[in-house]
Formats: sequence, structure tokens, C-alpha cells
Amino acid sequence: MGRWAEGPCPAWGSPGKKSSWQAALLAAFILSSCFLLTQAKTISVTLNPLHPLEGQDVTLTPGGTSNFLLCRWFREGDAEKNRIFTYYPVPNPVQQDGPSSTGRETAGSNCSLSIRSLALKDTGNYTVLKDSPDGPESGSVRIEVLELLSKPSVSAFPSRYLTEFIDSVNLTCEITSKTASVSWLYNGEPLEINPRINVSMDNRTLAINGAVRSDAGGYQCNVSNPASTNQSDPMYISVIYGPDTPEIRPNETFYNEHSEVSLSCYADAFPDAHYIWSINEKERSTESKLHIPDVLSEDSGKYVCQAWNVLSRQKNSTSLNIEVAGSVYNVTINGPSTAIEYHPVHLKCSSFGSDVSYHWLKGNQLVEAGGRIILTDNNRSLTFTSSNRDDTANYTCQGVNSFSSNSSQPHWLNIFYGPDTPIIDPQESVYNEGSTLNLSCFAISNPPANYSWWYNDQLLEDQHESQLLIPDLSGSNAGIYTCNATNDNTGYFNASSLEISILSSVYNVTINGPSTAIEYHPVHLKCSSFGSDVSYHWLKGNQLVEAGGRIILTDNNRSLTFTSSNRDDTANYTCQGVNSFSSNSSQPHWLNIFYGPDTPIIDPQESVYNEGSTLNLSCFAISNPPANYSWWYNDQLLEDQHESQLLIPDLSGSNAGIYTCNATNDNTGYFNASSLEISILKRVSNVTIVSHPEKAIENQPTVLNCSSAGSNVSYIWLKGNQKLTSGDRISLNNSSLIFNPTSRNDSGNYSCYGYNSFSNSRATYWLDVFYGPDDPVISPQGHDYAEGSPLTLHCYADSNPASQYTWYFNENELRNAEFPISSLAFNHSGNYTCNASNTETNLSSSASWEIKVFAIVSNVSIEGPSETIEYDSVTLSCISNGSEVSYTWFKENQRLEDGDHISLLGSNHESLVLSPVNRSDAGSYTCHGINSVSEDTSDAFPLDVLYGPDDPIISPQEHSYVEGSTISLVCDAPSNPVAQYTWFFNETEEMENSSQLVISDASFDNSGNYTCNATNVKTDNSSAVTWEIQVLEKLSQPILWPAASTVKEHENVTLNCTTSESSSVSVSWLKDGNPIPVKSILSARNRTLTVPDISKDDEGMYTCEARNLANSATSNPSKITLENAGSQDNGLSAGQIVGIVIGCLLGAVIIVAVVYFVLKKTSFGMTAQHSSNGNIPSAPGRNQGVTDTKPTAGEEDIQYTTLAFNSNNPSPPGPGPTSPSESGTIYSVIKKK
Repeated sequence: MGRWAEGPCPAWGSPGKKSSWQAALLAAFILSSCFLLTQAKTISVTLNPLHPLEGQDVTLTPGGTSNFLLCRWFREGDAEKNRIFTYYPVPNPVQQDGPSSTGRETAGSNCSLSIRSLALKDTGNYTVLKDSPDGPESGSVRIEVLELLSKPSVSAFPSRYLTEFIDSVNLTCEITSKTASVSWLYNGEPLEINPRINVSMDNRTLAINGAVRSDAGGYQCNVSNPASTNQSDPMYISVIYGPDTPEIRPNETFYNEHSEVSLSCYADAFPDAHYIWSINEKERSTESKLHIPDVLSEDSGKYVCQAWNVLSRQKNSTSLNIEVAGSVYNVTINGPSTAIEYHPVHLKCSSFGSDVSYHWLKGNQLVEAGGRIILTDNNRSLTFTSSNRDDTANYTCQGVNSFSSNSSQPHWLNIFYGPDTPIIDPQESVYNEGSTLNLSCFAISNPPANYSWWYNDQLLEDQHESQLLIPDLSGSNAGIYTCNATNDNTGYFNASSLEISILSSVYNVTINGPSTAIEYHPVHLKCSSFGSDVSYHWLKGNQLVEAGGRIILTDNNRSLTFTSSNRDDTANYTCQGVNSFSSNSSQPHWLNIFYGPDTPIIDPQESVYNEGSTLNLSCFAISNPPANYSWWYNDQLLEDQHESQLLIPDLSGSNAGIYTCNATNDNTGYFNASSLEISILKRVSNVTIVSHPEKAIENQPTVLNCSSAGSNVSYIWLKGNQKLTSGDRISLNNSSLIFNPTSRNDSGNYSCYGYNSFSNSRATYWLDVFYGPDDPVISPQGHDYAEGSPLTLHCYADSNPASQYTWYFNENELRNAEFPISSLAFNHSGNYTCNASNTETNLSSSASWEIKVFAIVSNVSIEGPSETIEYDSVTLSCISNGSEVSYTWFKENQRLEDGDHISLLGSNHESLVLSPVNRSDAGSYTCHGINSVSEDTSDAFPLDVLYGPDDPIISPQEHSYVEGSTISLVCDAPSNPVAQYTWFFNETEEMENSSQLVISDASFDNSGNYTCNATNVKTDNSSAVTWEIQVLEKLSQPILWPAASTVKEHENVTLNCTTSESSSVSVSWLKDGNPIPVKSILSARNRTLTVPDISKDDEGMYTCEARNLANSATSNPSKITLENAGSQDNGLSAGQIVGIVIGCLLGAVIIVAVVYFVLKKTSFGMTAQHSSNGNIPSAPGRNQGVTDTKPTAGEEDIQYTTLAFNSNNPSPPGPGPTSPSESGTIYSVIKKK
């Protein structure tokens, strides 16, 4: 949004000594000088920095045109009361502060606004208005001053010392800001959140649950806003852990005699672990390192390092078995010198010496493990898992350690092998009758093989050599000739066969084999004949027998085999022999298969009979030959029953039982049987219950057995009227009721019902279960008692029968189940044990109860200094009467916790240490003592913390003062006790001994450095601050001349500003309240303004302003008018015309009033020379107007200034008064107060 900008319309009066027409002329001038209304253009404003911080500086830079006449800045609105300053850039920059200025705002050449030392209250909306030749511009921006974050701190609760896996801790970030963001750092790095470590919703509390060692370290909280950040000092968390399993280094286990052994032991722990070394269970050292400079063989053994943690009381150990080695000697090989091929061979090397390694040589070749060769026991053992003939050799064992070696004597190993498969030569198999058979045989073997010859599996007694010779062959010589090679050392033999054929006709065919066989047994029939190259066929009756299933034909069908004969194989079998030129058949061979007996069938299958009836049973079983039968009763042979039929008349109860028919086949040797159980019913009677054991004891098994007379009796058990069923502990086995284990709740009245199909009876039994005693209960349940109080303990343990009780005090027997102690003393502290016993169960149980007697806490008081100095350390001690007292500290009713600079020392926190002390520690402290039975609080203990003085602050923060004013400086330095102050001027002159320094009627001599020194007589500290004061002259109103100039276009105009020549005084110029034209020329230290080449735009009211650091003053205005300016076409708009008309009407009213008062004044006191009323001096060298007179009461207070205008450029004022020229015109500025 734009805004309307308006310029000032100065009112001018022109009272003179001539006529009133001059007043009319002045009114016309005023009306023609009014500013017009225009629309403002919106511009952007940038902030640097974008997020300013409290205490920083900020610069607001507007956009838009850089050629502007003036600019104004406003805070929170654009009313005059909100104006910060108005800035005129040229010719000399001038800043005029407004009502909203704080003295910290500075204008820049580009209309920027710089604010020093930002405060939070500077937050707000800022608006800039710029007047430029192109029209007004406006822009706004908002400043958000961010808080300068103070340094946070971190507190830990309950303690920053944690035990691993047990303790937890909450860390709290202590900050004053409510808007700052909080994050956490661990050892300087962003903290990673996990399930054990989490933060609160506002991130200000960090919880570590179940601390682990990796949680130890420094925790910091970081607070930030968009412009600042701050970080706490680290809060160091210590985690007590370990020791872990120690590690021994080096882990070398072998050493040479007389060498050096140096071992170190380390176990991770906090605090560092303590160590104990032992060798073979004898303590050797309590250091982490164990050093043995000259180790001996007797130092071999188990080395143990034990680590323990003095805080956690935990221990851990590790061990190392060390062997001290000696020289190698007496190397020997044990093992066989001969072996059989493929058998395992084991050779073992032994020696004397330590840490010996072994190597094996076969001849001169190193033996390496692999395949059949296994080296074990540090190569001590050489094993051939399956020896072979190539293993025959000399073997040597070498023993080696780190500093010696030795070798065994060679060990000869001879491997016996073979015989391999013999080779028969020649391999010719067919011979003619009458020829000679000449065969030789050879088999590889160690030692050489022995040979024998076999003919058709018959040893040829006269053939013991490797050669076989048979002359004049006949058909009887045809067959299989076998050479058998034997090695007596290996025990092995091997053979090769060669079948010799001698052709002849088939004749004398016969069958060899059994004529009978048992079913399922194998049967083998073999056919033989005379003749050459005979083939065979078998017939069952007239049916050809073919191989398959159970039937196997082998040896060119010569052999017929039934692998598992059956009854269907019974028949006549015939064998036919055939060769290429003849055939013949055997005589029939009868084969009879014996089988059975199969399972007998008993008829009838009726199993229940009445007493007096007849039992008539028959039995039959399939069998070849027919079976023989026998009858059995309850596994007893019935001697008179040898037939297939069993007959028993007039049955009685004694005949009930199991009847078995046994069928037997004497040929097969098999038998088979079938049984039939016969029941003969009797009435149920004489039911009884017996307990085993006689006395039932809880948690042991108990069996109730029910018995009765009668047949086929079943049983039902009841407890009271409730039928029992099997469950977790109770099982029913018809007549038996079993409790396993027995429970006390099983006590009660039990009934057993016996019944069969036509009768029943019952018996009852009372079961009383003995149990207990249970764990005793001791009452009352309190452990802690005050000295002098009464105590009675009671003991009860549930038991059947009732328990018997015995009391023990610290293991010494007392009496009675309860006892009173009328007044407890300290010697009554201890363990009270109640023992309950049961004579029936032979069990006992006990319970212990610890009683502690405490002295009452009283007379709690605090000892320590009541006064301390900040940053020192102070210790307060809490003492009291009472036993096992723990203490809690409070400051102003606020509980104190260990952490930061507060330490609670002692096992019961009896000491409070503040280190270092700070001023906030001053206050009232109390100590609260408590034990298990009482508590008490000390009287308040005042602690006064002396501090300071801090760096003094001098106020007000002004450096410049006007000559003649009063300088009042106040010095303040926080201190306890209150500081004493001394003021110094320029470091030497002592001026005042109080916190305030007042200088009245300040002069230039009072400029200099003022030092305030603050001293604390108790801390013996002092501090000082220096403030520079500059006393500057009080500026009077500058004189601007000429007061008016009417010039022609393109002429030059020079204005002179007369003011103080002091170097501290600067001069700036304005035109109509705006910056002067750019083309203006300044000279004489800005005190002379030249406007060259006058144009219409240069018309207006000019003023000069004198300024130093303490005050400023503005001159009278000087009007520059262009001749004939009124005749020019202004191009006024309708709105401007309306504004001029309204302005003229208002101006006419004002002019009439002004003329009236001017005429009235001049008519009452005109003198020869006029002077000003003192606010603006008269122009030098000019005639003055009427003498100003102070109005009397009731009169209007009119101020006016006489101005002289001349159309020509005036010369500088001379040293003396002169008269105005005849052409000069005198005007006056009239203001009504």
C-alpha cells in the first residue's frame, strides 16, 4: 500500500514600517508555496542480518531510487510520534531524530536504518518514506529480535556414576529460554537415539535406561534459535563395569629353558581393574605384568590372571598353560617290522625333550600326510591305514624343537603281500581223448607262493608243483582244473581255474537231491551225466520247468533250485541231458514237500459257561503229514486229552481259564496253537481295601488295593459320594486306586464297589494323609525396630499332625513358639529362626527373620564455615545421634543432588562439598537424617557467599554533554558485601568516594576519562571501568543570509550560514525540509551553499543546521524566488486547484490576523532600530525592525524575525552595522505561541 506524502507550508508575515501592502504580498507568496498531494510507490526493504540477535547491530536497507531528497523512518506506524529520524542526504548528510529515536539508530547514505545493540523490545514493524523527484516511495519490514541464548547447563539424576546394566539416569538441560530448540551431543557429536536412550517431548530431558559402558562420556545440550546457539559444558557420565574376561599377552605357551617370560594381563573395566597372578595356584604377583627373567622347566604349569573391580566387587580370570622346553634326545621308533598288505600299520616315535616336533623319512624321502598316510600327535605317530607292498622300506624319525634335533635308528618295515591271482598257461580249454594236458601256474607273492592243483574241487594229491602234467586224456579227464596259490605269511590264497573239455556221447543221466523237503526251505536238485558239452532241461511231470521267481536254473541248467519251496512243489521231476549229437533222460525223482500245521481252529467259539454244564471242543489244523494234537489248561498240559476233541462234563468254577489246542508236525518240526478263554461266573463277595503304605504321606505315592471273591469282577472307586476318574495325580487300575503323589487334600472316606453281570458288593476306607510342616510364617513382618521398643514373634507352620516348634537366635536354640522382649537392645539384633517338625512325616522346615535394632535419630546439626568466598570450596558436615543414618541436604527446602559443582561425599552423604562456590549458593541449608525407624532435621544453617565486585557499569551511557549542563554518573558493581566506590578523573585525580558522581555546570575542562573503582573489603578484590566524557559547546541558532533572494533563471545564488567555527560542529542544509539539490556546491566547511544555474525546481525555503555530538540548532529560513515565476503554467490538476483555493481561504484568515497584530505592535512602540526577540539574531549589517517587547499578561506572545531580501547577491557582512539599500525589502517571520 502506498501513502500520501505532504510537504510543510510555512506561514510568513511581513510587518514593516511602511504599509500593509507588504503583508498582502507575503500572503500571496505563502499560498503559492503549498505542497500538493501525490500517491507513494511501494518499495522493498532488506534486513542484514536476516535474523538479528539481541545485542547485535542490524541494517534495514530500502530499495527504490537512489536519488532522493529526504527519507523518514518510523517504528510501529507512520505517525509523527513513531518517527525515528528524518534524513537529508545532500549536500551534507543530516539526521534529525524523532520521538521514537532511542539514540541507537543511524541513517546511511542510501536511506538505510542501522540500529546498534538490539534489545528484545526492538522487535516490531519498521516503515520508511522517501521523497524523490519521481514521487514519494514507502516500504515496510518486520524485525524479530532473537534472544541471545545464555549458556545452558546439564544436571544428572540420581547420579552421574552408574553401574552397567543396573542403573539409569536422567539428564536435564537447564535453560532460561522457553522457545529455544534443544538437541544433545555425545562426546561432541550428535547423539543417536535408540530404545535405551530417549528424550522427552521438549528434548530437555535425556533418559539413559540400563546403562552400558559405551554410554560413558561427555553429554552436552545445545540450545539454538534461528540466529544464535549455545552449548553447555559437558556432563561426564561414568559407567562402572567389568572386569571383562582378562586377556593375557602374548598367548605363547612354549618357552625354552633359561629364556625370559614377560606376560601382561588386561581386563576392560571401570575403574581400572586390580590384578593377581598365580602359577599352579600359588600367588606370584599383584601387578598387571608378570616377569620371569630366567624360566626353568619347573615353571611349567597353569598361569592364572585374576582381575577384580574395587567398586563393582566383580572378579574374572583367565589362564594360560605354559610349557618350558628342554633338548631333544633318545629318539626311538616303536612298531612292527612286518605287516600284511592292506592291514593298518602304526609306528610311533618317542623322545625326551620339550615341545618336540617330529618328521618321518622313508629312506631319504620325507613322509607327508595324505591318502593312506596319517600323521598325528604332532607327527609323533605314523599310520598306514591300509599298507601296500610299496611301503616296504627303512623308516627314520627325526625329533626337533626350537633349539635342538635328533634322529632314530632306521626301522625296517617289510610288507607281506599276495598271492595275486594265479595265471594258468596255456589257456587252451578243448582237448581230444589220448592227448596230453600240460599246464603251468604263477602268482606274484611275498614271500613266493606254494601251489596245489584241484580237479573238479578234488585235490590232486600228486601235483604239488606249479606244473600239471596228465598224459593220454580220456573223457573222464574233462572238467575244471584249478591252480591254488598260498602265502603262509599273509594267510591268503588265490586260485585260477581252467575248464577242460573232452568230447563224448551223453549217457548215465541221474538226479541227485532230496526226496522230501520242508515248506519254505530251499531245495536243490542236481543233474549229472557222461558226455561232452551237455545241456540240460527239467520236467515237472510232463511240464517244462522254467527259471523265474522262486525257481533258479544254473550251471547250464544242470542245477534246479527252489529258493523257498511250497506245498505245490510236490511232484515227479525228470532231467534231460543233450549235446550236439546225442540226448538222454534220468529216472523220475519224487519230491514230497512237508508243511504245517497251520493255525488250529477250535469249534465252537463259545467262551462263557455256567457251572455244571459240559465243555465239548474240537480242533483241526491243515498239515502234511497230518498233525498230532494236545490240549492245555492255563498253560498246563491235560495229560488225558491227546485227541483233537476235548470233553469236560459238570463244569465248576475251577474249570474257568484258558484252553489251548496245540497242533504238531513231527516232520516239519513246527507246531501251532489256538486258545479259547472259558469263563464260569461266580457271585461277588468279601470286598476289602488295603493301603500301601499303611500311613499315607504327602508327596509320596499311595495305593489303595480293592479285592473280592467272585468271577469277572469289575471295580468302581468313590470318595464320599463322588465317583473317581483318572487325572494328573490319580490313576485307576480297576482294583487299584493310585495317588502319585499324594496330596493333603486326598484325606477322606473312600468306597470300592465290586460287581459282575449278576452281583455286587462294597467296602469303605478312611484315608488320613500326613503332611507338612509347610514353610513357617513368622509374624509380625517388620525387620527394623527402635531401641527400647517391645517385640513378640509368633511362628506357625501348617502340618498334620500339628508341628512342634524350636526357636534359634543366631543359630543358638531358644524355647517356646513365641516369646516377648519387653525392651529391645542392640544385642537383640540378629537372625531369628523358627524350626517346625512333624514326627509322622519326619520332615522339618524353617524360616528366618532378621531383626535390626536402631538407635533413634536425634540432635542433627550442621558444622562448617558460615561464610565463604565465591569460587573457593566449602564443606558442610552433618552429624547426629542414631545408627545407620543416611543424610539428605536441602537448600531453601530444595533437595540437593550430586552433580555439577555439588558433591555429596561419604557412604551416607554426610558431607556436602560446594566446589567451586558461586553466589547462588548463598542461603539457608538444612540436613535431614533418617534411618529405618526415625528421622530428624537440623536447624537452618546460613551460608553467606562473599563475591565481587563484578565489572562496574556506569550509567547513563552518554559520552557527550552540553557546556553548562549537569553531569550525573552512577556506578554499580554487584558485590557482597556492597562495594566501596572511588571516582578518578584521567586516572589520577580522586574525585568522589560514593557510587554517584555529580558535576554541576560542566565546562570544557571536565572533558576526559572518568574511572569508577569498586572494592570489596572482604574478598579483597576490586574492579574498575572507565567512561569517556566530552563537554561540547551549546550551539546558538545559526544565521542564514541573505534571508531571501529573487533571481533570474540560470543565475547563481550563494547562501552563507554563520555559526560556531569549532571543529566539532558540522553544518548540513535542507530545502523545504528535504535534501538540497544535487547540483548544489558546498564550501567553507559546508558553511557556504552555492546553487548554480537556478531553475524553477530550485525555488523554495533553505535552512542550515549546526550540530555537534551534544546538541543541534537550525537557522532562520532563506527563500529563493525565480523572477516571473508566477506567469508560468503550472499545469495544476483539479485536485490541486481545490487545495489551493482551500489553502488561500485559510491563508487569508491568517494574514488578516497577522496584519492586525503587526499593525498593533508597530503602533505602540516603534524605535529607531529593531532587534530580534533572541531566538534568531538579526541579520548583520541590516536595519532592524521594531523592537521586540515581551507581552504583558493577557497579551498574545508574538515572535518575529526581520529578514532582508535583495535581488542581487549580497556581500558578506562587514565588521560594523550598515543601512539597507534603498532597493532592499524587509520582511518578518511572525509566530504565535
